[in-house]
Amino acid sequence: MSSRHRHFVKKYRNCRFRIVIGSEWILELLLFRCYPVEVRTVFVGFSMSSASAATNKGMIGVRSYVRYSGHPPPAELHLNHGSFQLIGGSRLPAHGLTMMYGAQVSRKLMGSLLLEVEGEGDTFVPVHGLIDIGEPHNGKIGLDDLPDTRFLCFPDRTKADLMDFVNEQWCALLDRYGLPVEGEQFPRKPSEHLYLLDQLIQLPELAGVAAIAYPVETRVGVCRLVTVYDRDAVVSLVPMAVEDIALTY
Repeated sequence: MSSRHRHFVKKYRNCRFRIVIGSEWILELLLFRCYPVEVRTVFVGFSMSSASAATNKGMIGVRSYVRYSGHPPPAELHLNHGSFQLIGGSRLPAHGLTMMYGAQVSRKLMGSLLLEVEGEGDTFVPVHGLIDIGEPHNGKIGLDDLPDTRFLCFPDRTKADLMDFVNEQWCALLDRYGLPVEGEQFPRKPSEHLYLLDQLIQLPELAGVAAIAYPVETRVGVCRLVTVYDRDAVVSLVPMAVEDIALTY
């Protein structure tokens, strides 16, 4: 095995552990408490370079988690919506698979979720996945690019005309259900009514879109979630656990 792929592990009490692969910080184990004998739960995160490489190959990296009580773990766990520590009464989409997207901020959220789950006496299992988004676009995506687009990432990778169009449609949905429209800036800013994505995705203009990433307000700040509506786009979802656990979704 080359030095680039050797794993160097350093363990410290009451601090965070990291695994280094070569010269890059590929995996990071966040531990915020002192474990008396052994490490029961770890957080494994992809580096920004890994996420970028996946996108360049027509895939995006996503993260989520599952939890369980007792020991041994169940042979099968179901991946459903985690809490993601949303604030402001936000409700997630009911359809599709909703997970975390983006390396740096989701790393912080995963660490907070680990504390929450472990604090309640359960075991936290990170889940890493890859989603096929087809041919990646160079630059930001606008309205004219929608016919050839499978992945929308708001607001960073979309042009103003597309965000204006989505905001107009979003506000129309809010108005239809008697919800306040004033000050609503989604998809540029987080919204409390994320469940409306289930209807937004049905617009003819978004017929080819497999996944939508969007900002959300959490206890650790603004993060980004992604809802994958085309389950055939899921390349892999892997629970990062020592024990063999089958994951359903």
